[in-house]
Amino acid sequence: MRGPILALAAAGSSTVRCSRDWVCRSGSLRQNAKSDPFVPAQAGDPESQKLDKSFPSVVPTGSGVGRGLAQGGRILNMIARTNLRALKGSNAAPKSGDIFVMQLPTDDYLFGRVILADAPLERAPMPGANLIYIYDRRSAAPKPEVSDLRPGRLLIPPLWTNRLPWSKGYFLTIGNRTLEKFDLLRQHCFSRARLSPTKPATFVDETGRTLAQRTKPCGEWGLVSYRWIDDHVSDALGMSRVPET
Repeated sequence: MRGPILALAAAGSSTVRCSRDWVCRSGSLRQNAKSDPFVPAQAGDPESQKLDKSFPSVVPTGSGVGRGLAQGGRILNMIARTNLRALKGSNAAPKSGDIFVMQLPTDDYLFGRVILADAPLERAPMPGANLIYIYDRRSAAPKPEVSDLRPGRLLIPPLWTNRLPWSKGYFLTIGNRTLEKFDLLRQHCFSRARLSPTKPATFVDETGRTLAQRTKPCGEWGLVSYRWIDDHVSDALGMSRVPET
């Protein structure tokens, strides 16, 4: 379900609360290794492919993804709770500069970039959070034009998420390029949750430092789930959200 407020806790850690929009804020979170999105990648995990002028095909054979959807893919698609299609899951840790692909139900693709990976608690809304951009460039092939991956082409504001979009296959890393100054927004802005309805809104940068005023685009200072991402990407593209189940 997307709706209920969750309280996630583990021994020795503070409580983490998630809103009905699946934005999780404050406190440290430690989960068991089976479900922990913050555990280190195990030895032997394949490293990201280096990005060059010609991207290799990233759709796994027999995955039921793409223009020719296999029968098994149809069954999976019937029970999917997201518009984004699952490609190939990976437990490899995201790295700053990674470029990843997402597939839409229309068979075309969107692209994203990891801006800051595995951020420490003092510089992120949650320990192990990843700051990412998602761009408005759509393509019939999972091969982006790197020139389109610019901060002026963001589909939604920057956001923080964990490793679940990658481990569940909704994000598939296809390469890595060193981040340059022109790849980044001049000013990151995130809205911090109000402690009281009577208190004014607070805006911070990617390190949690308070800003004098809100700048655009402005995201949420909290950890968002892959379902939140799916909903907001769908909204931005004019697609209907997948109903809550």
